[in-house]
Amino acid sequence: MTGSTTRRLLAAVVLVLAFVSTGSLSPARASGPALSSQCAALHAAEGGTLSSSTGSISISGPFATGEQVRFTVTAAAPSIKITAPSGVKTLMPASGEPVRYDVLANSIHLFTITGGGGPVSLTVACGFAPTITGTEDASYHVGDNVTPDGACVGQTNPVATCAVGTIDTSSAGSRSYAVTATDTSGLQSTRTFHYTVAKKPQTLHFTSEPITDAIVGNRYGYAVTAESSSGLPVTLSTDPGSPVCGVSPFPPFIYGNVSADHAGTCHVYADQPGNDEYLPADRITMSFEIARERTDLTAEKASKGVLGISGTTFSADLHHNGWFGPSYGGGFPYPDQTVKFYVGGKLICSAVTVLKADGTFFGGAIATCKAPIGVQAALKYNTYTAVYEGSQDFLPSTAVGKLQ
Repeated sequence: MTGSTTRRLLAAVVLVLAFVSTGSLSPARASGPALSSQCAALHAAEGGTLSSSTGSISISGPFATGEQVRFTVTAAAPSIKITAPSGVKTLMPASGEPVRYDVLANSIHLFTITGGGGPVSLTVACGFAPTITGTEDASYHVGDNVTPDGACVGQTNPVATCAVGTIDTSSAGSRSYAVTATDTSGLQSTRTFHYTVAKKPQTLHFTSEPITDAIVGNRYGYAVTAESSSGLPVTLSTDPGSPVCGVSPFPPFIYGNVSADHAGTCHVYADQPGNDEYLPADRITMSFEIARERTDLTAEKASKGVLGISGTTFSADLHHNGWFGPSYGGGFPYPDQTVKFYVGGKLICSAVTVLKADGTFFGGAIATCKAPIGVQAALKYNTYTAVYEGSQDFLPSTAVGKLQ
């Protein structure tokens, strides 16, 4: 730097500092704490250009915590050397690129700006950078349409631009967005806001009425349907450890999707495991009773035998209710079941039903046994009783036959 250039720069800086100290010049700013004397002088001179044909430009003085100095250097190879009590730091910006330095503690700073031995020009600003407000650690749900609430407030100068990032709610996770505030003198601050995106909750409900008339083996089953609040498909299941009922692959509107396999309590569970947008739903349960099917017993006429001493042949035909096809119900022979025969309340004999052709479409299930009933019973009774005591899935039944 030539002697005349140095004298002009020093005179300019001294003149500005004198105006600030005497109150003859009041630097305009938006709001915020008072600036240090050196920063106030630079702020008052913003818009001016310092230049040197050779050598360097030096700025020295006390700066306060929180102040920011913005340098824009035009030179062949700009360099900004910062000397502070904390040490020496060198910045190497591109020519014409704004570079900002934040003062971390009250102290004397020396800024030496050089241009690689050639001409150098400098514009400088100083003040408090804009502040940024917004909600930290906010929580959203996947798919929410959210506008960030980050806002910029000028301190030394009005805000020129407030660049607010976007909130991404396309999937669950922890994320952040940045807000960058730049004031009219190029002072700048950036703040990062963190937020979380959670999956949406969902609920389930049954869309079919509770089942109140279930019977073992009745038709093809019973229709149970459920929906999720998310619209995602719902899976129905039953207790794999229970033989009472099961979910079939048939659509519920055709045959009914829950089979009544055995008498007892059937529990149908509805589940939805969730996806990238929704949490798993809490399981819901529909419970209903499956009743035993009805049976019918028909007793044939039987001979008392000679004074009840010779054997009497007892016979009974056992059927149970059931379904053949989607709409035809009727009685079906029920083989391999024990039927007991009583006379006057006394058990005479018992037999197991066996399938036999009887002229009907499905045939019969006949239990036959032969035993004497005794003289007293022969003289006293004209009827006998056939008894089927029932099973897990079928109700008991009785029939009265004639003794002759």
